[in-house]
Amino acid sequence: MRRLFLLGLAIVGCLSVGAQSDSIVREDPVIMNIAGNDIRRSEFEYFFYKNNTDSVTDDRTVQKYADLFANFKLKVASAISEGMDTTQSFLSEFKQYRDIAAEKYLVSPKRKEDLAFAIFNDSRNEIGEKGLYYVGVITLRPENRPELLEAAKRQLDSIRNCVVNGEDFRSLASRYSQDDFAENGGLMGWVSRNQLPDEFAAAVFDLELGDLSEPHFSYYGWQLYKIFGQQKFDNFEDHRESIMDWIEEKGLIQDLKLEQAREFAEERGWNISPEEALAREDSMLTELYPDFRMLANEYHDGLLMFDVSSREVWDKATADTAVLESWFAKNRRAFAYEQPHFKGLLLFARNEQALESVMAVLEGVPFEEQVEKVIAFNRDSVQVRVMKGPFVKGSNDYCDDIVFNEGESKPMPGYPVTGWYGEIQKAPAVWTDVSGKVVENYEQYLESEWIKKLRKQYKVKIDKKVLKTVGHHD
Repeated sequence: MRRLFLLGLAIVGCLSVGAQSDSIVREDPVIMNIAGNDIRRSEFEYFFYKNNTDSVTDDRTVQKYADLFANFKLKVASAISEGMDTTQSFLSEFKQYRDIAAEKYLVSPKRKEDLAFAIFNDSRNEIGEKGLYYVGVITLRPENRPELLEAAKRQLDSIRNCVVNGEDFRSLASRYSQDDFAENGGLMGWVSRNQLPDEFAAAVFDLELGDLSEPHFSYYGWQLYKIFGQQKFDNFEDHRESIMDWIEEKGLIQDLKLEQAREFAEERGWNISPEEALAREDSMLTELYPDFRMLANEYHDGLLMFDVSSREVWDKATADTAVLESWFAKNRRAFAYEQPHFKGLLLFARNEQALESVMAVLEGVPFEEQVEKVIAFNRDSVQVRVMKGPFVKGSNDYCDDIVFNEGESKPMPGYPVTGWYGEIQKAPAVWTDVSGKVVENYEQYLESEWIKKLRKQYKVKIDKKVLKTVGHHD
């Protein structure tokens, strides 16, 4: 989850933009130099506006973001200096993200949309104006003798009357039908008119949704049809997503890429195969599309930041519970409660005797094991119900009433006698009472110490004059 957050919303940057003409450099000045790498204003602005959801561009907001952005770049520089960007695992994961981002450039959205619409039109023409029917069928197959055919017709008439009078079509199909669909309750599934033999296509598609046919005779025998569902192909948007998924599933995207690459090669006079053109176009994406360059570099640096931060901060903060316990002991005041907490069980008993008995059972039992003791106590019959804390004062009506003697709570039906077992805390007793806050606080400490170290290790230069022009230039 951290990684998805980093790649979507966190402060992430990109590698320095490639070679530019002198005029572009003058129009896009260096805004900062981090660990020897120039960062230009366009790059900084790209990520500033991407991450600054309040759309505020005052000096204070820009300066605050610049400090965070510089810290991010320092972490990336640290990862690169250690060769983390050359490991096979990183290269493989980065390629995966990069290739996903590249696809919309190698296949234009319009080309993909046009193919989807063409498939929709072909399907609509093939299926017909009534669309697809979800058909149920009951089949009786007598021998071709007049008396047997007439008996089968009478039997199917009787089955039809049963359906009309409310009996389940599928149950009757399973019981009486003599075709392969009987084991599935007579359901044929989704079919188009063109998928059915002419012999009985008209009999089915003359029906409307929910209709039950009259008995119909063909060389298959006597049949009864019911229409359980209908999907019309008259609106592209209703089917667009499923068609797009089908295009991906069938590998048609590759065909579109090759088609676009062939055109790309023809425009440039390259006498090469579509496959070679596709590879060359892919290699040129960062040169052709500045927004792709930004996005690809964002993935590059974001993944590096995740890996190095995991090692320097997150893994350290969760690997050793003894360290967390010690950190909690040294910083107890940081974890004091703003409101009293109740750590224990709220008890609801059938009578006073049951409450006294369960209180005796709970005597000396650790908090983590108390509910199991109550469950064992209720083995023969439920004498006591419980609610397990911790509860903050003001967060639970029962707790406020029973423990803190404030407010009122509705009696629990059948369990009128109330009590509690546990302790009222003004501060957590052990670090696990506030484990999330302890981990977060320790991570903040590790992060702060790490940044101090990186600031000493690498130079950070921010051009304040250029910084003031962010959002205020042509």
